[in-house]
Parts: sequence; C-alpha cells; structure tokens
Amino acid sequence: MLRSETIANLCAALAVAQATIQNPTKNRTVTVQPREGKAYSFAYATLDCVLDCIRAPLARAGLVLVQTVDQDAGGPVVTTAIYHATGEYIGHQVPVITDRPGSQALGSALTYARRYGIVTLLGLAADEDDDGNEAAGNKVTGAAPVPVKAQPAAVAVPAKPQPAAVAGTTAPKARWDVAMARYVAAVGIDEATHQVQALKEKHGNNKLACLEELEAMVAHLRVEGVK
Repeated sequence: MLRSETIANLCAALAVAQATIQNPTKNRTVTVQPREGKAYSFAYATLDCVLDCIRAPLARAGLVLVQTVDQDAGGPVVTTAIYHATGEYIGHQVPVITDRPGSQALGSALTYARRYGIVTLLGLAADEDDDGNEAAGNKVTGAAPVPVKAQPAAVAVPAKPQPAAVAGTTAPKARWDVAMARYVAAVGIDEATHQVQALKEKHGNNKLACLEELEAMVAHLRVEGVK
C-alpha cells in the first residue's frame, strides 16, 4: 500500500465520503466465449458508472482521485491514489496484464486495471467493463445495458412523536464518522472499539451524549499531542 507519513486527516474525510458513496449500478451485461469451455454471461458496472458514483462524495469531503500509468519491474501498472487537501494520500498499484499485442488489448487491460484500482481502494462492489476478456483473448459479445426495474413509490410513514427526554439525541452521522476515524487513527481499532462500547453502555440510547464524549476524547488526545 502506498501512503503518506500521516493519514489522520485523510481518514477522517474518507469516513465522511464513504457514508454517502453507494455501490455503482451494474449497468451493462456481456456474454463471454472463453477460448475453451462454454460461454457465460454476467452483469457489471462500467468504469464511467463507477466514476460517476464517487466523484461528488469525494469532492465534498475535500478528496480527489488520481490515476496514473507507471512502470515497475514486472511491466506497466495503474497507480490509483486518493489525495486529501492537506497533501495526505493513500493508494495502491494494479498490474496491467495482457497476453495480446495491440492498442485495443492494452486499452481494455488499462480500463480493467483502473476500475479495479478504484473499487478495491474504496471498498466498492462492482464487475468490470469486459472482465479483462479482450486482454485475455476471449470473444465477448452481446454487451447491452441492463434494464433498470422501476421501483415502487415510497409510502410515507408518519413519524412517531418522540419523548421529550429523547428529543435531540440523534447523533449526526457525519460528525460521528469523523470523530471515530480520528480516534481509530490515534489509538487503534481495538482500543477504539472497546471505548465506544463502553460509551454506549454508559449512555444507553442517548447518541448525542456518546458523540459529544467521543469528540471530547479526541480533543483530549490532540491536546496531549497524539495525532
């Protein structure tokens, strides 16, 4: 994994972005004829669909996606990285693999590597443009959009009145994600999980009290010099 020396600010921003990023819609289907064996079909999300679902959430959190084609000892690789406004970054590399010459095979392999670089770095679920079949020499036919089923209209459910003692105790998810990401970066996932469980036992259903105490713990760590 590629990363800057510090990533605390990036982790906090990424937690906010991931709260709104949805898995891309599988908007295309192909039938693949392998060089050996029977043909099979599958649905997948194309690269442009993946990019459309992540760009706005990343930008709102002060993050930017950067992809470059580089070279290592094994050949060409696609480097995918997420950068924060502070200059912090994380990233990784996916090899560009093709056993066929020509620009079309190379382009297919690059698309494959770019897409998998994004979905693995951001933890998304999707399946590729042609699944690398052009690069592998398989015959791909029947690429066509997957019909999107109409969703039934949402039925409005009247909100139940809340008791006065509970009013205002719903913790804003974005604040919780930021505080939790900073606390994990400071003390580690095991300690953070233990402390959050203790907060929930202490405050019960009062989510706002849990959030405020977690934010106070993060602030204390910063005062003590722990980033």
